[in-house]
Amino acid sequence: MKLHRPFRRSGGFTLVELLVVIGIIALLISILLPALSHVREEANKAKCSKNLQTIADAMHQYSIQNNGKFPRTYFNLKPNSNIPNGNLDCSNAGGPIVGTAPTATISNSFGPDVKANSVTASIFLLVKATNYAVDVFVCPSSNATRGFTVNKILDYSNWEDNPIFGQTMSYSFNCPFPSDNAVKTNWGWDSSSLSSNDPLAADLNPGIVGGYNPTNNVTAVTHSSSTRDMAAGNSNNHKNKGQNVLYADSHVAWAASPFVGEPIPVAVPFNDNIYTVRVDSTSEGGKVDAATYPYDNLDTYLLPTDDANGF
Repeated sequence: MKLHRPFRRSGGFTLVELLVVIGIIALLISILLPALSHVREEANKAKCSKNLQTIADAMHQYSIQNNGKFPRTYFNLKPNSNIPNGNLDCSNAGGPIVGTAPTATISNSFGPDVKANSVTASIFLLVKATNYAVDVFVCPSSNATRGFTVNKILDYSNWEDNPIFGQTMSYSFNCPFPSDNAVKTNWGWDSSSLSSNDPLAADLNPGIVGGYNPTNNVTAVTHSSSTRDMAAGNSNNHKNKGQNVLYADSHVAWAASPFVGEPIPVAVPFNDNIYTVRVDSTSEGGKVDAATYPYDNLDTYLLPTDDANGF
């Protein structure tokens, strides 16, 4: 009698088995990717916070060397007054121009190549005076990259970002140029006159155009806006989820809203919107423009924005 051996399948997987395995792998990836993305963003937020703390060290080092004052370039005032003459500037005037060699005067932060009332040149003065690395001015969650890899910092008086900021510098700083009323209410720009409630800097101001969903508009949100609507007023650095904020006492805090400035003493209290300039002492609606200066000593106005020309 002839015996037959039982059939045995050759090694390997059938098509159905391969499809099942591939499906399981795809499912695991879909589960893990959001978690990995969250972990990466949390690490970036921590690095961003560390950057701002390093910038705080630079600002306080600058103040020690300059009689307590924080960096500020030329402030143009009307004769015999504290009234600003002209607009604020957030251009890169005084910075590198593609295809042009540095001139003898462009390295002078108080010279003719730098516009008066320049917020961005004032920030750059901090870099020149303290010799801190420019990479600390790049939020790791943003699209910015380290600047001055070819150009020399001491040859210039402003950033390489042109015509918008967020290319090599992705933070905004408190406007160091006050209105006449701000001076009358004891506005200050030095280490002794600012409190732990006063923001010095934060992730880049999103301005009033562009962004994700919803589109940016820091003037359209209120302190009581929903989480969904508040995204319009949060920095693009962290996909409008919020921003790291540096305060005058050097601590950094994560904020899910731009309403984290000084408390405004009104019937229904709210905190100042750090990304807008107020137009009076009580309303929370503000503006983002070059013609308006901080209203009073409670008004934080972080610039530049990531819109064209810094406003």
